[in-house]
Amino acid sequence: MNMKMQIIITALAVLVLVMVPAGAAEGTDYTKVFIIPLSVSDTGAVAGEVSLEYGYSPTLGLQSGPFRGELADAKGTALTSFAIWDPRVSFGDSLVKRADGTVSKVSGVLEKKEEADVTLVVPFFPASGSFNLYNGNGTRVASIDLTPAIRRFCAVNPKDPDCTGTGFPPLLPALAGVFVFLAAAGAGWYFLKMKKGGSP
Repeated sequence: MNMKMQIIITALAVLVLVMVPAGAAEGTDYTKVFIIPLSVSDTGAVAGEVSLEYGYSPTLGLQSGPFRGELADAKGTALTSFAIWDPRVSFGDSLVKRADGTVSKVSGVLEKKEEADVTLVVPFFPASGSFNLYNGNGTRVASIDLTPAIRRFCAVNPKDPDCTGTGFPPLLPALAGVFVFLAAAGAGWYFLKMKKGGSP
């Protein structure tokens, strides 16, 4: 095998290796969550400013409750849904004490406030479009547009794979490396031929 063919084969091998999405070799974690602050009352639910951040959501589907959260795409198709406890309801203990201060009775207490705040941590899906909240009757009490939060996130993290529109980290650094290698290989082959007195 002549020198020119060896250089071409080596260049192709390097090209295949570097075309693996940049960043994958480093194990970069792009997992993201929506942070959704809500104020829940008898009249419905009002959301504060939603943000998209790097991180993990708690395991959904293990909790119970009368509310149901739904993450949907831009067309309203559900991506995932899960139960949410009513944040206005809280449990506690009531202690009945004797005259000497010792406890004679412990009983459970349920308290329901007129209004309460809760912050939901919801997993991000590339197709995420809105978050809907339903009460125990199945009535939608809040519908939150998630696209502003995504736009703000991408403005700060433009190289995130979910912001590049490819689903992968940008390939520009990898392609630049390929061009540099090919240029160096070509120059090496040229000068080698010239040194031996041959024509390129």
